[in-house]
Amino acid sequence: MNFEGVFFHPLMVHFPIALCFFEFFLLALAAFKKDIAYLQFARLTFYVLTAGLAAALISGYHDAGGHIADLFAGGVKPHFFAACSLTALTAVRFVLWRQFSPSHPRCVVVHLCGSVLMMAAVSITAYFGGELVYS
Repeated sequence: MNFEGVFFHPLMVHFPIALCFFEFFLLALAAFKKDIAYLQFARLTFYVLTAGLAAALISGYHDAGGHIADLFAGGVKPHFFAACSLTALTAVRFVLWRQFSPSHPRCVVVHLCGSVLMMAAVSITAYFGGELVYS
């Protein structure tokens, strides 16, 4: 099969973006209702979100030509560095999800703060991605 000229990245990014905001919603419910089930569902959502982000990164690398130098070209550079920041933040949050069990008293607060940072990083990355498409 020849996938030349097919761009997967635009198809792959929307699902993890939606899950990022859904995770925040679940964490807010966990904080408000004090129910561990919402926190457990938020953790599962984060893990699926992480897998989706990995797929989006791989497809972005593929769509950019498969060379690191292509990611530093012109308008791709801000989007690439925003995606790197998002990846680093996701890695930190992944470790934090592994460190704090849902029954830990500070779990909700730690992950709500991380989720807010992640929503900001996703929004910035999406902004620069949109600039590539619509400029």
